[in-house]
Amino acid sequence: MNYTATCQGKKSQVKVEDSGSGRYRVNLDGESYEVDFSNPQERTYSLIIDQQSYEVDISVKEANSYSIQLKSEHYNVAIVDERKEN
Repeated sequence: MNYTATCQGKKSQVKVEDSGSGRYRVNLDGESYEVDFSNPQERTYSLIIDQQSYEVDISVKEANSYSIQLKSEHYNVAIVDERKEN
């Protein structure tokens, strides 16, 4: 699936391919990542990206808009599914 993500004024192209069993190949602006994904608690996501572990808190602000907490950093991200953009 293809998305356009905007974070802090920067637009990025994102392509996500499901590899099965909670694994994904994610291409972000031409850079490819292997991602293991799980959702151990509501709003809390565990990601292993290229063998580096991250815990992320994500809450929906409004349609296509999310508040993301990663360690001590906070991000507001808008995501548009390119299939629905046209």
